[in-house]
Amino acid sequence: MKIFLISSSELASGKTLLAWSVLRALKELKISFDIIKLGSVQTEADKAELALIEDALNIKPKVVTASEMNCPEPSDVIAKACPEAELVVILGSHKIFSDPAPEETCEAKLASAVDPRIFLAIRYGDKANLIYTALTLKSYFGKKLHGVLINRVPASEFEFTLERLAKDLNSWGVPVIAVLPEDRVLKSATLNEYADIINGKMLVEVDKEPCLVESHTLGTGMYQGKLSMFKRLWQRLALLGGTEKEIEDTSFSPRLIGIVAAGRIPPDTALDVARSENIAVIHTELDAFMITERLEKAIFHPTAKQTFRIERFEKLLKNQVDLKQTIAHALE
Repeated sequence: MKIFLISSSELASGKTLLAWSVLRALKELKISFDIIKLGSVQTEADKAELALIEDALNIKPKVVTASEMNCPEPSDVIAKACPEAELVVILGSHKIFSDPAPEETCEAKLASAVDPRIFLAIRYGDKANLIYTALTLKSYFGKKLHGVLINRVPASEFEFTLERLAKDLNSWGVPVIAVLPEDRVLKSATLNEYADIINGKMLVEVDKEPCLVESHTLGTGMYQGKLSMFKRLWQRLALLGGTEKEIEDTSFSPRLIGIVAAGRIPPDTALDVARSENIAVIHTELDAFMITERLEKAIFHPTAKQTFRIERFEKLLKNQVDLKQTIAHALE
C-alpha cells in the first residue's frame, strides 16, 4: 500500500484546493485510491472538504481520528480503514507540526511511521519565515517530501519568490512545485456566502452576471445617486466587488454590489431603489459590530456548489506545474 499525505502548516494555505487537484489528477490518471480524513470532523472547513469530495468525486472519505492513529502500528489502522486500497490519500489538517493532545499522534509523527509521499501547502508570510519553514520541513521529512506549494504570495514579493527563492529552495532539496499569488478571485466570496456567515436573508437579489464580494466597509462614500437614501439607515455595510472577470483585472476598483442592513428591515422604497440599481440587499438581526467581526474572521471554503475557486486555482496551478507528472513521479 502506498500513501499520500496532503497537509499544511497553517489555516488558509490552500490545502483543500491542493488536495482537490491531486485527487482529480489521480482520477484522470485512472489510478484507484481510497481517502482518509485525519481528525474528527468539527469545523466548517472539515465539513466543506468532505462535502466537496463526496459531491464532486463521488468518493466518501473514511474518518480516522488522531487518537485512533496513536498506536504502535498506524499502518495497521490505515489498512483496516481501507483494506483493499493500493493507494490511500490522507487529508491532513493545517497543524502538521502542532503538538497534539497526549492521546493523539500528530501528522509529523504519523509521517515518520507510515512512510507517505507528502504534499504540503505553505502560506507565504515573509522571506525569512518561508525559508525557515521550508528547510525545516525538508530536514524533518527528507525524501518523503514530494511537492510543496507556496501560496498567497503578495504581488510585491511574487516575482522574487517565483524566479529566485523557489529555485534556491529546489536546489536545497525542497521540491517547490508551484508559487501562486495572493489572488483577488480566490480571496473573494459570493453574496450568498456572505449572507450565510452573518445569518442573513437575501431581500434583494441581483439578476445580472453573478458578482463576488472582495471587501466591505462601514463608510458611506459608495452610496451615490438614488442609493444615497441608504446613508440614512442606522446600521448598514457596503459590500464591494465585481464580476469574476472584473476582479481578475488588477486595475479594477471594486464597486458597490451589495448592502447589508442590520437590525431593522429597510423600507420598501429603499429596496425598490436597490432593485433598480441591481444592488443586492441582505438583512440580518446581528449588529454592525458583530457583522464586521464575523466577516473579518471568515474563511470561505471551496465547495462543489461554488466552483469558481476550484477552477481559478487549477488555472493558476496548471500555468506552473504538470501535476499528473508530479504524481506519477511520486508513485515510482
